[in-house]
Amino acid sequence: QNQIQDRLKSNEDLLKGLNVLKREGGWYAMIEVERKDEELAQELLERENVLIHPGYFYDVRGRNVIVVSLITKREVFEEGIKALTENFGNI
Repeated sequence: QNQIQDRLKSNEDLLKGLNVLKREGGWYAMIEVERKDEELAQELLERENVLIHPGYFYDVRGRNVIVVSLITKREVFEEGIKALTENFGNI
């Protein structure tokens, strides 16, 4: 449990500066974005080979939210967040 909690916290720390919704448990974070969530998820996968989920996969309606897994290995998670923030600017 400690290793999992450490990984969740470590990865969550990489999201500072993004509009992260309050996490109420679980192993994922929801990030509110300006772009259409589904289009952003598809473009990130096609251009950068990074998988995120649009918010509607988690029944988020009426706002553009992407969902990222915090359980991902830190190195992989960091690369994905870097690809997201560097290549998509004001998300």
